[in-house]
Amino acid sequence: MSLQSDFNADEDLSTFLHTVLDKAEQSLHENCSSDSLQTQTVVDQTISLLRTLAENDNDFQDTWSSLASAFYDVFQCLQERNLDLNNRPTSVAQVLVASMYTGRAGRPSFKIPQEMLEDLRGFGFSWQKIADILGVSRWTIYRRVQEYGLKSMSDFSLMSDGELDNIVSEYMNQHGKTTGQSYITGYLRSKGLRVQRSRVRESMARLDPENAALRWGAVVTRRTYLVPWPNSLWHLDGHHSLIRWGLVVHGCIDGFSRRIMFLHCSPNNLSETVLSLFLDAVEKDGLWPSRIRVDRGVENVLVCDAIVDARGAEDSGNLNIEDPTNMFALHFVFLPRLNKALHEYQETFNHHGIRTANSWSPYQMWMNGMLHDDNPLSHGGLDEDPDDLVFYGHYPQGPSPFDDSDNNVTISPIEIHKQDEVLQILQQEIDPLKPSTDMGIDIYIDALDLVNQVLHM
Repeated sequence: MSLQSDFNADEDLSTFLHTVLDKAEQSLHENCSSDSLQTQTVVDQTISLLRTLAENDNDFQDTWSSLASAFYDVFQCLQERNLDLNNRPTSVAQVLVASMYTGRAGRPSFKIPQEMLEDLRGFGFSWQKIADILGVSRWTIYRRVQEYGLKSMSDFSLMSDGELDNIVSEYMNQHGKTTGQSYITGYLRSKGLRVQRSRVRESMARLDPENAALRWGAVVTRRTYLVPWPNSLWHLDGHHSLIRWGLVVHGCIDGFSRRIMFLHCSPNNLSETVLSLFLDAVEKDGLWPSRIRVDRGVENVLVCDAIVDARGAEDSGNLNIEDPTNMFALHFVFLPRLNKALHEYQETFNHHGIRTANSWSPYQMWMNGMLHDDNPLSHGGLDEDPDDLVFYGHYPQGPSPFDDSDNNVTISPIEIHKQDEVLQILQQEIDPLKPSTDMGIDIYIDALDLVNQVLHM
């Protein structure tokens, strides 16, 4: 669907707007990411059209502005949908480029799955690079792009500076104002948005000019690290700075590509919990890592600093960590808020370009490595044993995984009277993910008041 062919402002604006809404509703209920991205582009163009009408039609300016605002809500829903559809790499063990004999004269046609092109393009590869990865000509890729209707995946977003500032501000408020440009770009990509780097820089400068200047002077020391392939070595670790509130963050990263395989906050430190997260990560791609390294050193996950603001609830007397009722309400509110922030960070990190890797993202490095002909791990095999297995994937000047630490942490489960009934009422009455003016503390207080009401009924 294109604006040029489907829209005539004088004759059928109403019909066109209803068509766009119908198409958006259909895309939200289907699992085809190319259709959803195409619809998102059309909605984006529709918003620009309505804003143009608002600027030039004083008689109906409020009407056009209201319609533009309503379509922007639809645009955000499509963004969330595309986030779910596009952030799952294709199982490379199951999709291969094969020759397809048609019975006609000439060379056989290449069978390239649409899902594979969507995934590779969604990870930021150019069409030329996709052709190189798959070992076909760029003209073969261009023909498939036309055939599958994927041309709209090349378009930059037409959102206004104000809308871009809102998205960037939301991320910076949740993850820190020292966030760099590559992370902001990665966050936008994770939401299915392609925005010019110059616009990202300008937005960050508008929102936070002081830190924007400081970022240019920041120097990061890079470590030398080498493993042969994606999935050769996964690093698993736990983060225990939230243990005071009975919370532990478990994470896993692929050593070759730096792709975060999982990052999740749990109310316990059980091996069964980590195993479940690990198996979910394996199932997502259908491939096991060749080896894992379980680091005992404590890592620093910056996104978890948000929960530290809950100390304000303690200081004000609203949180007693020795009271199971308080802790039950705390976990109900902050576990989903933390995991939402962790998931955003994971996808942002996996989409951000790494300077020392030619600005490729972890997703790009992982996918490129898994599609390499010489990689045995992409077919469920094993790579060769390293010369020194003990120090494989180990950086001598970094934290040692062999040092003693306090990682053997046990967390007692939280149990309260009428627990099932309390939880059911909380789920009906309290949305832990709703916007907060106080880092979630206000939502926690509401939840705690409701728990106490139920317990005293």
